[in-house]
Amino acid sequence: MHVNNKIYYHIQRKDPNQPFWKIGEVLKVPTGTKNNYIEGMFDKEYSRYAGERLYWDSDIVCHYSAVQMGFETKSSEMDNSFFNAEGILRMSYIMINHYLRVLRELIFENVRERSYPHLLSRWGCIWVIPSKRSVGFWIKKLGIIDLSQCRIYKVKCTGEIHRGHEKHLEVESMSVPTIEENAMKYWTGVGKSPSYKDEIIFCGNIEFIEVIDYLK
Repeated sequence: MHVNNKIYYHIQRKDPNQPFWKIGEVLKVPTGTKNNYIEGMFDKEYSRYAGERLYWDSDIVCHYSAVQMGFETKSSEMDNSFFNAEGILRMSYIMINHYLRVLRELIFENVRERSYPHLLSRWGCIWVIPSKRSVGFWIKKLGIIDLSQCRIYKVKCTGEIHRGHEKHLEVESMSVPTIEENAMKYWTGVGKSPSYKDEIIFCGNIEFIEVIDYLK
């Protein structure tokens, strides 16, 4: 769907590698084959030291769990004193949540390329928010606790959008066919009417026109 000078909102997280956008600045999207979100997600690895040796987090979690059940593992030399149950649960949550999102993006892009190639790719887009009312919802959805770690912009967009409901983006311990079904609903807009919870992906020219305080 084409839009011309349409007003949306955008949340930019603080990033040492990407300064905050300046008011009046115009960004042409896409800037590459993968946006920062996708690139950062795909490049992320989870590993840490246990004693003098570096281990993958997945090996640490499997080893710790197996030891609690009395089993031996390939990492039997690992120093268990570096870990506790709370730390392992936190490690597991972060890692599982990350790789579920990786799986979602791979499947969503595969479904788009196969069945809806005329629609925008999530891999090259920028995300915008439909209304000021929606900003609070997405701040919570994105897990942003400290607002000093982000900047909220009012933006003007001219280009192409795709609007989908956020419920289709939920990823649990689902089968691949279930995630593919959600992807089809996301790309076709099945089972929804416009909502402040909608996600909008955009490609084109985006102008940053105002920094806003969504609480006001």
